[in-house]
Amino acid sequence: MKTQNGTVVEVRNLVKQYPGVKAVDDISFNVYQGEIFGMVGPNGAGKTTTIECVEGLRQPDGGSIQVEDSLPVPESHSFAEFVAFPSEASQG
Repeated sequence: MKTQNGTVVEVRNLVKQYPGVKAVDDISFNVYQGEIFGMVGPNGAGKTTTIECVEGLRQPDGGSIQVEDSLPVPESHSFAEFVAFPSEASQG
């Protein structure tokens, strides 16, 4: 169920806006099978919003997200099996 070249997550030109704020501005990346992927940056950089869009918890305003040959669906058991996302509250 992987996309081309072992890619399991592909994000292209992702955009997410809230009133008066562009939280995610044209970000693109791939995550490959077996890779441990993380995002770092200052508060407000759009890390959580990006991951929530990939997880299907937020609807992007632009761009595309492909997860294992399908669009992200929060109820998808196959997606939940390979994603670990600590909530902000659990970070010390």
